[in-house]
Amino acid sequence: MKSLIKKHFSVVFIISIFLFFVGFNCIIHPMYIYSVDDWTYIGLKRTALPQIDAWNPIKVLPEIMMPFFARIGVCFISPIISSSEIPDYINGMAISYGLIYSLIWTIYFGFIYKMLKILMADKNGGPIFATLAILIAHFAVFNNNTYLFWTWSATSVFNYTIPLLLNGIMILITECNINKKKQEDCSIFISQNYYKMGFLMLFAYLCIFSNIVDSIVSASYFGVLILFRLLAIKKLDKKETMSFFKDTYLYIAYVVTWFISAIMELGGARADSLEKKEYDIIENTLQGFMSAFSQIRIRALFVILLLFIAVFWVIINRKKEQYIQAFRGIIKMVMVIVITVLFYVLLGTQAGKGYMVTGILSGSMFPLVIIAIYILSLLLNRVKIMAIFMPLIIFISSFSTVFYNEYDD
Repeated sequence: MKSLIKKHFSVVFIISIFLFFVGFNCIIHPMYIYSVDDWTYIGLKRTALPQIDAWNPIKVLPEIMMPFFARIGVCFISPIISSSEIPDYINGMAISYGLIYSLIWTIYFGFIYKMLKILMADKNGGPIFATLAILIAHFAVFNNNTYLFWTWSATSVFNYTIPLLLNGIMILITECNINKKKQEDCSIFISQNYYKMGFLMLFAYLCIFSNIVDSIVSASYFGVLILFRLLAIKKLDKKETMSFFKDTYLYIAYVVTWFISAIMELGGARADSLEKKEYDIIENTLQGFMSAFSQIRIRALFVILLLFIAVFWVIINRKKEQYIQAFRGIIKMVMVIVITVLFYVLLGTQAGKGYMVTGILSGSMFPLVIIAIYILSLLLNRVKIMAIFMPLIIFISSFSTVFYNEYDD
């Protein structure tokens, strides 16, 4: 039994994360249907293609996913949990939503764990403790009993949080391939298994046609990869141009498709319905940043400050072989943050300050998670004695999360 657990320890670890999120999303913080939008979207029917004449032209993922899993809850889970002749539809849907949401969270942390295993010299306990530290950080950052990617309703989860997590997973998949294969061109996605490539194409489609507020994160990331390859061109001739397009054609296709989706969304009925108001871009941007950062705990701001100090340390040592990988990854994420924040500022001029605050908190926080992965793996590789303190740090940090406070939602 011991040898079996040791052999499949990664699987046991990932299953444990899934069970944790099942407990959280189905018992501690279930997603009950209660708002007008919730009741509207569980009965919504749309095709799996973008629709120019729809209220939300490109929201294929949330507007298919939410009613589908509501139906799963009503048809398959409600009959099992109902203790009387009256079906318990509300709890059935809540459990169905909790299970799929937990699965997505698990995939997200599974790729964080995979990336840490690729980056770290210690393939045993190191990636597990580092993943746990990042998981705890998700629940210890904000005030008011909230957590990273928190939102207030089932509709918001399907329209904003799940698309952001999936776009984050797309970036993690790419970063894992880049660090494993030691190259950044799009050949990292080419496989002899065409079904695997087909599923990856489907995943990219769902990421783009989910919500432009979230898909900007992955689109800006692939835009940065294109820019990096463009800057690597030494001589502009036919051979170099062909090589550039060969290395980036998948990234270019992704970004172009995102731009098409953005144009479609901005031309949709919902975008037209937004009331245009006078907007002081400087004043509202400053207010947006202040509102976003006011939700972060003082202790968390201190940790973020330490993270930036570590980033500065990596930049200083960027020419050393051990730091090149982390430096390149960090620069990519900083550029993603800059692009996404600029996008949210521009979006705020059209849709209001609320979208900008939400975007700054979520879209810019995810690249910080990737930066934390690079910094943590580098520290544990370079300062091996840190491993001694990791269990103690995780134990102490776990009592600074939302679980230790009265969870009042």
